[in-house]
Amino acid sequence: MRRLSPYVKYTLAAAGLALKDAGVTDVPAFCTDASAILGTTHGSTGFSLDYYGQIVREGINAANPLLFAEGVPNAAAAHLSLMMSVKGGCQTIIGSRTAGLDALRLASARIGQGVWNRALVRGRRRVQFDHQRSVS
Repeated sequence: MRRLSPYVKYTLAAAGLALKDAGVTDVPAFCTDASAILGTTHGSTGFSLDYYGQIVREGINAANPLLFAEGVPNAAAAHLSLMMSVKGGCQTIIGSRTAGLDALRLASARIGQGVWNRALVRGRRRVQFDHQRSVS
C-alpha cells in the first residue's frame, strides 16, 4: 500500500467507506459478483507524464517502473479489483466533467440489463498532489 499512488489510495479508501456506509460486513462475499467502474476527469495522467518525462530527460534506463504501473489509465480500478477481490467487470471512464455520472449511468444500465449484479462506482475530479513523492 505504501507505494500506491494517492489516486489509488483514495479509490480504495472511498470504496471501503462506501461499503461500510452501506452496511456490508463481508466485503469478499459482496465483491464476488460485483463489478468496479471509475469515472474521473484525469485518472492517472500525472503519473504517465512523469514516467515519459523521466525517459525524455534521463533516457530509457532511468524509467521508473512504479510510475509506469501507476500511469495505466485503469490502475485504480485494477487495484480496487485486486485488493477487494472484485470478480466482475473492471473499467475506467476518463476525460470529462461528467465522467463520474457516466460511470453511474453505465453501471445502472448494466445492472438493469442483467449483465452485472452489483457495482462499486466511483466518480472523481482531479486532485493535485506530488506524484514523485508518492511513489519514491
